[in-house]
Amino acid sequence: MLRYRHWRVSKLKAFTLVPLALMPYFARTDKTLCPDTILWLEGEGNYTRIHFQEQPSSVMAYTLKRFEEHFAGFVRIRRDVLVNPQYIQYIKWNGQPKLTIYLSDGTVLTASRRRHRLLAAQLRQQKSCS
Repeated sequence: MLRYRHWRVSKLKAFTLVPLALMPYFARTDKTLCPDTILWLEGEGNYTRIHFQEQPSSVMAYTLKRFEEHFAGFVRIRRDVLVNPQYIQYIKWNGQPKLTIYLSDGTVLTASRRRHRLLAAQLRQQKSCS
């Protein structure tokens, strides 16, 4: 049975549930894991590097799949990258097999060819919900 702790998200009116099991690193420090502050997550085997908006990146010993299950609004653009769609500035397609995604902090990521349709559908769905 998973226990949950509420984390207030400043831009949303509702609370976001984050399982306590996902936060062993953050429980030992004064950092909090708020989905609103996460730009993107990068899978590195059984570890995940979390890139924050204004903090240095951190590594946690959980797979990217586990984060994807708990951060439902995030979009999987590639096998090893999960992006927070609220920080996507624009998407560029040059006719090449990969889409180029520009984030608000200047980071440039590429989406895999096989995820083009799924990515477009997820972003359209989130835009219509907003």
